[in-house]
Amino acid sequence: MATMRIPDHVVYRIYGDALAIVMNVSTRATALLQHEALALWRGLAREDCDVHSPGSAAVWQHLSELGMIEAQGMPAGAISSAPTTSVATVPAPRVDAGVINYWAFKNRIPISGHFELTDRCNLRCQHCYCLFERTRDTLVTAEVIRIIDELERSGTLGLVLTGGEVFARSDISDILDHLARRRFVLRVNTNGTYLTESRVVELTRYSNIYRVHVSLYGSRAEVHDNMTRSPGSFDKTLRGIRLMHEAGMRLRVNCSVTQANFDDVPGVHDLITQGLGIPVRFDPLIFPRDDGSTSNTSGMLDDAQHGQLVDFVQRRDSSEKPIAQGAAEAAKPKLCKAAFAFFSICEDGRVYPCLKMKRFYATPLGNLREQAFEEIWERSPATRRIRESLDRKLRECHVCDLKV
Repeated sequence: MATMRIPDHVVYRIYGDALAIVMNVSTRATALLQHEALALWRGLAREDCDVHSPGSAAVWQHLSELGMIEAQGMPAGAISSAPTTSVATVPAPRVDAGVINYWAFKNRIPISGHFELTDRCNLRCQHCYCLFERTRDTLVTAEVIRIIDELERSGTLGLVLTGGEVFARSDISDILDHLARRRFVLRVNTNGTYLTESRVVELTRYSNIYRVHVSLYGSRAEVHDNMTRSPGSFDKTLRGIRLMHEAGMRLRVNCSVTQANFDDVPGVHDLITQGLGIPVRFDPLIFPRDDGSTSNTSGMLDDAQHGQLVDFVQRRDSSEKPIAQGAAEAAKPKLCKAAFAFFSICEDGRVYPCLKMKRFYATPLGNLREQAFEEIWERSPATRRIRESLDRKLRECHVCDLKV
C-alpha cells in the first residue's frame, strides 16, 4: 500500500487553520501551505492521510519536488503521473524567509529565538559576556525538555543553541534528540573544543541542524589561545572545524576582532576561507558582560582599525561573493523582531526580547522556571510594555543598528 512520510530533514509548524510552514533543512526551501494543502499536510502529520484523496496529486507532486515528502510503496514516477487538479489545490511556491518573518512579526508568533543552554564553558575568552558564576547547569534536563515542548506549542520553528559552551552539558545528546523529534530547525554555536570524531559522527545524524557556528580568533595558537586564555584551545578548535568540514557539515566561523587579534584577520581568512572554503564572519562588536560591566570591552578596535576591518571585509566579499554570501546577507536591513517574533532564553530560564537586550533591561519578560512560555509571551505585562515601546521607537531602537 502506498504511503507518504515526512523525512527527517523536513521541519514544520501548523498554525491552526491559517497555514503551515514547511522547510527542507537540507536545501532551505520553504513553503507555506493553506486550504487543501494545509488539510493534506495536517493529515500527513497525523499519519492518517489518504494519498489518493481527490485533489491531492498536485499537492504531493509539488511537495515531492521540494523534497518535503517521501513516497513509500509507490512505483517510481507514480506521483508525477497522477492526474492533476485545479491550481487552487497547489501549495504556495517556496517563499523567502523574510516573508515568514514578517508574517510572524505581524501575528506575534515567536517563530525563532536563542536558547542559552548553559553558562558553563571550558574557555575564558577576554571579550566574552558570560559571567561563569555557576559550576552546574541551572536548568536540568527535564526543564529543558518541558521548555522545548512549550516552544513547539507556541509555534517556534527555529532555535539557536548557545551558551556558554553547549557541549559542556552531559545531556546535550538527549536535548538534540528531543529537538529533532519535535521538528525544530537548529543552529548550534560552539567553540569546537569538545568536537571529537565520535561527537561529529553523532552530529551528522541530526538532519535538522542547518549550520554550526564555530568561534575562532586567530590563525595561530599564540593569537587564539591568548584570546581564549586557554592554552591548547586553538588546536582543539581547529581539529573540530576540520572534522565537521570533512563530514560535510555546513559551517561558519565567527571571529570576534579586538586589539589582540586585529593583525591576524587576513591570516584567519587565509586559513579558513581560502584553505577550507568555509565562510568567516569578522565581528568588531563586543557587548558588555551580563552584569553590565564593561571590563571585557577595553580591547575594542579604535575608529581607524574599525574602518580598516570594514574595508577588508568589503574587498573580500566583492572578490569571493559565493563564499561570503552569508556576510553579504547579514548587511541587509532587517526587521527588528524582538518580543514580536523573536525571544531569548537565558541559562536560568529568564526570557528576554533578544540576547542583546538582557544587558540593557534589568527586568526580564518572565522566568520559565515559574511560568509557561505561552503565559510570558501572550500575557506578561513586561512583554506588552516592550512591544509598545518598540512599536513607537522601532526605527530608533538604541539596542542595535537594525532598521526597518
